[in-house]
Amino acid sequence: MAGIAALTLLIGCSTPQQTQAREAGTALYTETTMSNGTAGTEKARVGQEWWFALPVPHNTSGQAIKITRAEVMSVPQGLEVTGYGAFKINDTGGVYFLSNAADSASPRFQELRNYIDQPVEVQPNQASKIYYLARLRVTDRVHGNVRDCRYEYEQGSRRYTQTLSCEAEIRTQASQRR
Repeated sequence: MAGIAALTLLIGCSTPQQTQAREAGTALYTETTMSNGTAGTEKARVGQEWWFALPVPHNTSGQAIKITRAEVMSVPQGLEVTGYGAFKINDTGGVYFLSNAADSASPRFQELRNYIDQPVEVQPNQASKIYYLARLRVTDRVHGNVRDCRYEYEQGSRRYTQTLSCEAEIRTQASQRR
């Protein structure tokens, strides 16, 4: 009986550390140019890859945050996410909302340092100097828009998740004619 009580106590003490839930965060600014508009193209082709920029993280709180993950939440049929990137705005010559990966006018993201696998710190009341992009491959006629961008971040010892509005409309030339 004492062994069962000790085991129960041990499990009860270790569970919260292993499954620390993320709270709904409010540190990121939600009304940006990127969250109020739709990036788009009507000239995509099956097989092409496009880089779609998530809203630039802007920390509105009085304490630094560390972004640990960024992702798009809703990807329509006809598109697939093939990867993510996090790049310095200065290295890309600005924020590219939507760019064809093969276009010579687009930044060569594959040649730039990618910060996607490390936490990105954003100081209080500052915008990040690094922005996140999703790499999207056109697999078929696209049915709907890419929507909603989620960030996971840490602030002090607490972990948060926050979803921001974002949207991209990618259409193939074939669907444009219909």
